[in-house]
Amino acid sequence: MRVFLLFFLIFLPHCAPALHNIISNAEVLAKLNHNGEKISSFRGMGRVSFRLSQKEGAVEVLIVADKKGNLRLETGNFFGVPLSAMTIQNQKLAYYVISEEKFYIGEPSEKIVSSVLPLQIEERDLRGLIFFSKETVEGFKKKKSFKLDIFKCRYEEKQNLFYPIGFRLTDEKTGEYLQINWEEYDLNPSPFPAKIFRLERPPQARLMVWGTTEKHSPLLKGYDEIE
Repeated sequence: MRVFLLFFLIFLPHCAPALHNIISNAEVLAKLNHNGEKISSFRGMGRVSFRLSQKEGAVEVLIVADKKGNLRLETGNFFGVPLSAMTIQNQKLAYYVISEEKFYIGEPSEKIVSSVLPLQIEERDLRGLIFFSKETVEGFKKKKSFKLDIFKCRYEEKQNLFYPIGFRLTDEKTGEYLQINWEEYDLNPSPFPAKIFRLERPPQARLMVWGTTEKHSPLLKGYDEIE
């Protein structure tokens, strides 16, 4: 089953998006302690801005995830054309690079997933950021190579939970960064149907094998790479 949304991409040629509404470490800790790791599933759409490999860009992204280990992530461009989709379900990883018609399948090992994700972050760290996990946030705060900024939190009254409107992760050595600003999201929505986390290979896509010599197309690329 192929499920893709319409997305938008904006190229930012020389300047990074401004940082607004960053909250203090003390406020972040207070919100995390209040939540008590009670976010177990997530569905959201947002704008991801980035500088990676000296290229800058921004994409709309869709993320659906739960703490059972399931994940779906999609990106797309300004013209509403999907660029990539990645799913993890039952220890099976599927990654479709739509612009190149390449379809990868395999086990979601740390090495493979980090080679696709921006800044080579691990899958567990991505999940932790999505679920606004205290363990993940404090883990990044302790890493000298990364700087994690959390933006102001909204209070979800019905669930008595706080959730940030976005965050920015910066590699202090290279200046590369990943910033997400959520446009809309649901915390702990109703259980997702299993088909949401399945990604079938389209007939026109080439089946690729993960290998040590294979150069995988990253999930986020600069504008001139995907034009």
